[in-house]
Formats: sequence, structure tokens, C-alpha cells
Amino acid sequence: MVINTKKVACRREVRFESLAELRADVEQLRDAAAGRSVEALGNWSPEQAMQHLARFMTCSIEGFDKAPFFLRPMGMVLQLFQGKKILNRPPPPGFRIPDTLAFFPDAEVEDAVGARELLAVIDRLSQDTKCVQPSPLLGKLSHEQWITLHCRHAELHMSFFKV
Repeated sequence: MVINTKKVACRREVRFESLAELRADVEQLRDAAAGRSVEALGNWSPEQAMQHLARFMTCSIEGFDKAPFFLRPMGMVLQLFQGKKILNRPPPPGFRIPDTLAFFPDAEVEDAVGARELLAVIDRLSQDTKCVQPSPLLGKLSHEQWITLHCRHAELHMSFFKV
């Protein structure tokens, strides 16, 4: 059964001001998932959510596929009306991305694989690697704006897991 994530109540309150804070939460979630003490409130497992975040971060470094045709007008509207204010809060729940996008998670993700992928890209970004690719929806972002966007995006997905 597919869960309407717009209507999920009692999500976990999370706020990440840095990749280090996100890393700590990923490690905690990974350890809780290994002990089978995580309650998933959405449609993805913790490993799928972490793999999705890792893949999205990697795309901000290495490049995105061209946005699907139907998403391009949404990007223009976001840029016009929201500008960079979208970086101030997590995206709203309930938006379904096409499973053909490079950052969509695998249908099945083995234990700790998503966490391992996410921790690796966080480490990569914590060193000298920069996010330099334009966002398919928001256009050109600075590295700092990308890091903020990754933190807001992670807040959304990580809020669906009670540890």
C-alpha cells in the first residue's frame, strides 16, 4: 500500500545546519536500522532514503540528467516566485519524483548500503569536492547554497524515520 506522505503525522523533528550534523544523524539511523529499531512512516526504507540523498548529492557534484519536460515549468515557477528562499525550509512532503531519474533509489537496498553511500558523499563534500552543477529546478547555486539545499532535503527524508 502506498502512503500519502503529505498526510503523515508525527514525523520526527530534524534540523541540519551542517553536513557534520547530517552525518551524525545518518550514523544514528544506520545503527538503529541494524538493530531493527526504526519505524518508517513513509514509502521508503531508511536505506532507500539515504541512497536517494547520496545520489542527489552526487548529481550536484557530477551533473544531473536533463530535467523531464513536465518538471521544467515547475523549475521556472520556483525560480520566479521562490528564488533562493526555498533554501530556508525543507521541501514539502508528497512530491513524487519519476523513478527514471538518476537519484531515485533502488527498489531494494541492502542493509547499510544507503548509509555507506551517503556517508561517502558527505565525506567527499567535507573535503575539497565542490557542488558546481546547476540544479535542474533552481538553476545555478553556489557550493554553500547547495550544502544548505542538501541539509533541507535531508531534513525532509530523515523526518520519516523514528529512531
